[in-house]
Amino acid sequence: MNNLFKLLGVPALLSVSGIAGAAISEQTTVTFANAPTSGIFGKSNAIVGDINSNGSNCAEGSCYVENGVVISTVLDGTSAGAHLHVVGAQPAARRLHTHGDAGGVYIRLTDGSAFSFESIRIASSYSEDLDNVFTKFLADGSPNPDWNSAIDNFVIKGFSNASNPDLSQNNHPTPVAETSVFIGTNTGAGSFNVLAANPDFANVNAVWIYAGGRYNAELAGQRNFDVKFDDIKLNAPVAAAVPLPGAVWLFGSAVMGFLARSKRQNQLTA
Repeated sequence: MNNLFKLLGVPALLSVSGIAGAAISEQTTVTFANAPTSGIFGKSNAIVGDINSNGSNCAEGSCYVENGVVISTVLDGTSAGAHLHVVGAQPAARRLHTHGDAGGVYIRLTDGSAFSFESIRIASSYSEDLDNVFTKFLADGSPNPDWNSAIDNFVIKGFSNASNPDLSQNNHPTPVAETSVFIGTNTGAGSFNVLAANPDFANVNAVWIYAGGRYNAELAGQRNFDVKFDDIKLNAPVAAAVPLPGAVWLFGSAVMGFLARSKRQNQLTA
């Protein structure tokens, strides 16, 4: 069939295809090595258009930008001071940290273009000291009776637009991709493979990660959690191929029949 398409000048149908003009052309990892330990106060979800390479034009403060990837929390009507923490004194040890004072983590590119959200390293083990007591498992690995399967999860949503300004008001656009992991997830030196959980994350313009039901700082403070993120891996976006119209397949079948008939006639007259 592919030979037929070559004859017809029609490219073979592929399961996925790259997106021309994507800002990210290869795998990029956000390590937070240069993130400010004073915290990240900017909100990138409200910005329509490009974000500066230093994140200075985000709402309510600066966002963190690394290799064209923007990291921030979301614009929050319940708390103008909503922010993310950065822990780790040395650059190699720095990680993004959030708990009950922000409505989650928002990820996009400076130019708002699409990307593939591949994986993320998560550390959220049970800890009474960090008030992270609604994990799925206790410190000894046994099931936690206080864990609520309906809300004690980190929700990961992907959107088709880079700008989604009303997330903290529960006015959420329909995501094009969604998955979740339980509070208490600890990937150790590995990462949570987002693409394996939902392949639709291969083509998104923004990703939002928040604790279930706690989409703003006011709600986040009502049921405690604690999580650290690191090694966020993005790659060039891919899109599902658009199926060829039925008429093309019918035309191809007719041409194949014509070629076969012509071949038989040539053999008879030879």
